Amino acid sequence: MGLIFSFSGDSFAASRTLAVWQYGNELFHLALSAETLILLNGEVRKAAHLGVYFVLGLLIYRALADGASRFTLRLARWTLLFGLLYALTDEYHQSFTRFRTPSLYDAGLDFMGVVAAQMFILFRSIFSPPLAPRTDPGVNSTPMSGANTTTPI
Repeated sequence: MGLIFSFSGDSFAASRTLAVWQYGNELFHLALSAETLILLNGEVRKAAHLGVYFVLGLLIYRALADGASRFTLRLARWTLLFGLLYALTDEYHQSFTRFRTPSLYDAGLDFMGVVAAQMFILFRSIFSPPLAPRTDPGVNSTPMSGANTTTPI
């Protein structure tokens, strides 16, 4: 969430990321038109909304699951609620920056990333085999029951 918050600042405004694309265009002699660079900049920025919030959706679910290995609708609902609230507050945060503007469209893309993460968790839960229970390698699995467990030298 801290990383997303930093991405929402002026450092990652569209004009600044477009300047990076323009620099790369000149550096590598790509000869892409200004319109192409603007389109590329916009599409990559929108894909970043989906991707970053996809990861956030995975992390929120994992934090709420507390070790559970299977999908539950209750956890997915809480994850969706937290993801939506964070997306909306992130856009609200952008209203206080100089070069960014809040957008419900972007919040929708963010939320779709969280939804996609929940779908991924659901499908992974359905189609992957159940995980074997973990054993602690530091615990001796043989019973002690008074037997001599020392080995002769």
